[in-house]
Amino acid sequence: KQGKDIQAYWAYCGKDSWYTLRCLLSQMERLNPTDYAVSNYLKTFKLQYPAIYCAFEGFAIDNGKRLELKKQAEEKAATLLQNLQTMSASPAFNPASSVQVGKLLYDVLGAKKPERTSKPQYTPTGKLKGPSTNETTLNRLAMQHPLIARFVSDILEYRGEMKGIS
Repeated sequence: KQGKDIQAYWAYCGKDSWYTLRCLLSQMERLNPTDYAVSNYLKTFKLQYPAIYCAFEGFAIDNGKRLELKKQAEEKAATLLQNLQTMSASPAFNPASSVQVGKLLYDVLGAKKPERTSKPQYTPTGKLKGPSTNETTLNRLAMQHPLIARFVSDILEYRGEMKGIS
């Protein structure tokens, strides 16, 4: 326990849940069933098995469907990985590695570093970090050349599938 007041903690959680529920109900009351939000929710939410995880407590989960979607994502990720390794001529290429992606795009394909829009980033040892390979930067690099765009689209799709699997 170490000085923690469990009653106060439970009271805080209860109040937080109560006000969150009231906000949700208020938003649902104002929502028009023909709005984009409703149709988008009905189309896409059911496809996002990680989004409905919620520790699998209190929800009826169709584990068969979840496993089917996971298998599809794993197959797609494996295909994307194989394509990227073939296109890069490197059987060890890992699109999840920012170092390898940076070397491929900047050193091999000759992508130009986009202008920094924020302060320079440093490693814990004080070195200036190399060029970024986050989604925003990769999308900016994709505009430089169709070949770079081809790699970037597969890298981002691979990363998305792997995030969904995890």
